[in-house]
Amino acid sequence: MTVPQAPLSISLDAPPVEQLAQLARLKRRVVGTRAAKQAVLSSGIANSLVALLQPRAGPDFEGCLAVSAEAANVLAALSIPTLDAVATLFSVDAHHAVSLSLPHILALVPASSPSPAQQKVVEAHLRALKSLFSDLVRVVGPREWGTEVMGASIDAAERRDAENLWAYSPGEDKQPQGPRPCGKGKGKETDSMQVDASGGRARLDVQQLQAAAARVLCDVYEPASGDEAPLAGSSSASSGSSGKGARSATLDAVLSLLVWSAQEDRHVFRIAELVCSFIAGTVRWPSQRAAVANDERGTAVLEALRSLIEKGSDKVRESALRALAVLIRDVPTLVVFFINYADGDSLQSRLHPLAPLVQSPSPTIRLAAATVCSIIAKTVHPRSSLLPAEFGSTLATALLGLIEKEPTLRSQAAFAFAYLVADDLALQKRAVAARCFQIFNEALKRPAILEHPYPTPALVEEDARLREGILLSIATVAALSEPHRRLVLDQRLLVHILFGLSYPSVGVRAAACHCVRALSRSVNVLRTDLVEAHAEEQLVRLLREDENEMVKITAAAAVANLLLDFSPMRPVLVDAGCIARMCQLVVKSTNPALQLNAMWALKNATYQSTAEFKRAVLVDLTWDHLATLIASPDASVVEPALSILRNITCVTNNEAITGLGAHEMGEERLLGLLQDRIAVGVAAGGRKGGENLVEQALFCLNNIATASESAQLAIASRTTLLRYVFSYLDSRLISLRVAALWVLHNLAYRARPTAFSPHAARRPHEIVDKLRAMGLDAKLRVLERDPELDVRERVRDLKEALL
Repeated sequence: MTVPQAPLSISLDAPPVEQLAQLARLKRRVVGTRAAKQAVLSSGIANSLVALLQPRAGPDFEGCLAVSAEAANVLAALSIPTLDAVATLFSVDAHHAVSLSLPHILALVPASSPSPAQQKVVEAHLRALKSLFSDLVRVVGPREWGTEVMGASIDAAERRDAENLWAYSPGEDKQPQGPRPCGKGKGKETDSMQVDASGGRARLDVQQLQAAAARVLCDVYEPASGDEAPLAGSSSASSGSSGKGARSATLDAVLSLLVWSAQEDRHVFRIAELVCSFIAGTVRWPSQRAAVANDERGTAVLEALRSLIEKGSDKVRESALRALAVLIRDVPTLVVFFINYADGDSLQSRLHPLAPLVQSPSPTIRLAAATVCSIIAKTVHPRSSLLPAEFGSTLATALLGLIEKEPTLRSQAAFAFAYLVADDLALQKRAVAARCFQIFNEALKRPAILEHPYPTPALVEEDARLREGILLSIATVAALSEPHRRLVLDQRLLVHILFGLSYPSVGVRAAACHCVRALSRSVNVLRTDLVEAHAEEQLVRLLREDENEMVKITAAAAVANLLLDFSPMRPVLVDAGCIARMCQLVVKSTNPALQLNAMWALKNATYQSTAEFKRAVLVDLTWDHLATLIASPDASVVEPALSILRNITCVTNNEAITGLGAHEMGEERLLGLLQDRIAVGVAAGGRKGGENLVEQALFCLNNIATASESAQLAIASRTTLLRYVFSYLDSRLISLRVAALWVLHNLAYRARPTAFSPHAARRPHEIVDKLRAMGLDAKLRVLERDPELDVRERVRDLKEALL
């Protein structure tokens, strides 16, 4: 028979000695499994612990400090990275309380020479701050690594940094806009149950928890002021915390401890380790990096980290490396400062303190050092020849060794590897020579989760992160090279990719979509292995309404490749209803990246398609919405919208869809939009950058002009539009000169009469007369001597059409 334990309670009015005894008994109860800690949290004891964080004024001040320290230690022990635990601690405002308690304690303790007992009090509160906030970020995000590791080999719309997946303005209570951040941490796929302060059970809204987490993190990293906090993850956020004094009291206290501990002896290295762990576990946003390292204190912080890396113990060195990695990532100015401050004439000599650590006997230090060096390499190498190729190979080999031999570090090493080799074909070739695909296959075949008959939630999460990291690595290495794509199939990695498309974790599904997209760039793979695997069925399922936004973004990008005209999957995807779904995403989605990928998919699907298929697309897309997209101020939206219009207006099988009809877009609206787009290029002087939009608009005009005589007359009646077209005959860009000549050719063109069509030679003479009156003949005489053959051939065809 189980004897029930006494209820947990701590008297807030009891003397410090009695409170310490109660805390000691409580501390013994929380030692053990997560289930034991969750049971203690469910009892409602956290509220009492929060109340004890602030030491009471009284004669026994040292005793009150000890009570405060012990309460912080118990709170740190109770913090576990599960959704229920985080929600319970939020319900008693524990995160806010520990962020306020640290600066309060430091105000009571001598800053210059605290006693060992006082140092333990500071250490306890710092441990509570680190534990609660690191677990918070682990559970609700943002994560340290995400799909942004793909680099420029994936379109910018999909290179959405993990911090942007949590785009939320902390000053507002509305729900975050953009992709839902589900799946970015433990328990985020579904709602969970939360325990309130009274022990009752209530349904937890995950997005509300994320909003609360965003606010409490900004309380730590942003100064207390009435100004609106910058948007987390936005480009402007990086300048949101600059200037002396622009830090919260909590962050200022943390950084002061870091600088102080780096200058002291080893007996305070525990404080340094806790501070570094806090920074490494919580810094994710540009605004957080700016708050830490944007002024004079930032210089001292980087120097403190360098000092700890050079002279600290292994645990301190590892924490300092991890903190340095999250601070300098995506901040070139900090990378340059960190490198320039070191001694040496070359980059290799300046990295000398870090380079040996990549070969450290400690796997965790090897990983942390390789990550820092990878970030420095990716920041410096594109702009400098100072970084030797061997250095990149050393980093890749070290990370592959961790993936192969260190099961507990595989996922982190895989993300760092994908980040390192992204867009670097030479380094990818070296990685392939180092057997990267074989290593990936072995890691995916024998994940650690298979060795446990009863896997814990933490182990399930680790398996998901491992698969996501390795799949991203596969996609990165296969994105640029046809032989590498063939090797992916030869090493039997496709089965793991297909398995990832239906994996419960959002990140794994998104990474698997990246792999499919990389493989679909190969015509041979597209026509053989992907068809035989029926990957299209799983991809269509990933476009459903209730799927995670990030997964839909990557799935839409993969499907866009599969809808190319030479793809045998194209008819299968059409039959599965993929086109109607893409139209819905374009019309209804509020996510720009998802909408853009769906537009590119429609562009590919309408290329060289039948008129019947195009009309079916327009039923769901509608002419009105297509016009709205063409009129968008965002050039990234206009380009695929014009491409869709160009494909729709292209005459196929003698069936023409012009869009000029009243039941379509209408002559005035359609030609007005195209004129506006061409006019923007004229205003810019035809400079490189916006030429794609102008070229697409010109070819839309060209296609419309080929449809019928009435379409020719409609275009020719707009004198201003013709002047714009004429202006591109003088363009410095070959593509625009050719496009303008095509438009004029099809305006002047007349079909030769045949026995079946004796009147085919009819053509309104006013079109040719108008073109000549505008100076076409003089333009053609100049273009006859154009150095480009394409231009001269179009001039010859146009002169024949004018006869």
